[in-house]
Amino acid sequence: NLDYALAWDKRATWGYMRPEISLVHLGYELQNTPLGNDSPTLTTQLISLDSGLFLERSGALFGDLTQTLEPRIYYLKSRYEGQSSLPDFDSREYTPTYDLLFRNNRFSGGDRVGDANRVTLALTSRFIDNQTGAERFKASIAQAIYLDDRRVTLKTSPNANQLLELRRNQSPLALDLSSRIGRDWRLNGEIIYDNHDGDLEKSSFGVRYKDREQRAFNAT
Repeated sequence: NLDYALAWDKRATWGYMRPEISLVHLGYELQNTPLGNDSPTLTTQLISLDSGLFLERSGALFGDLTQTLEPRIYYLKSRYEGQSSLPDFDSREYTPTYDLLFRNNRFSGGDRVGDANRVTLALTSRFIDNQTGAERFKASIAQAIYLDDRRVTLKTSPNANQLLELRRNQSPLALDLSSRIGRDWRLNGEIIYDNHDGDLEKSSFGVRYKDREQRAFNAT
């Protein structure tokens, strides 16, 4: 499994831009495969562009805090390559999360490279303490727009529901929240809401404690 990438990370006080091109190669040496191909290979490329702006304001309305507004656009193009001849040792589709909308592969493991032609639109707002620089509160919302149907699957014959999912033109809405309480406590939450079917796909809530003596507690 070879995965090489070339990226240019351009950052400034007003925002950032990060174009990247990746080359992925998978090669196998197998024995007694059902399809009779003991050395299947795959080579494909991925192109992505991650960009965002940093806007901020402060004033009496927020106390001694600065509020940011951070729009973000992420584009991913991954060329489709047929992968039915490849084995599947440990690949799975990731559980939907906010961060998944900015990954370049929707499969874990090393046996599948997901095809993609999508744009992810996101917006984040933070409240930052002007005295300490600590982030007091953060809220982010994101959704991906699919410009093409997805074709790579783990199963050679996906069922009707899986086919409908691959042909959808929008991902579920993803909401990510975090808040710092005092110096040592942090609350985190995530919601994945399918606005197409009106279903709550996932929700999670966590609390984290860590003090200066390195004592830690986490519950989710």
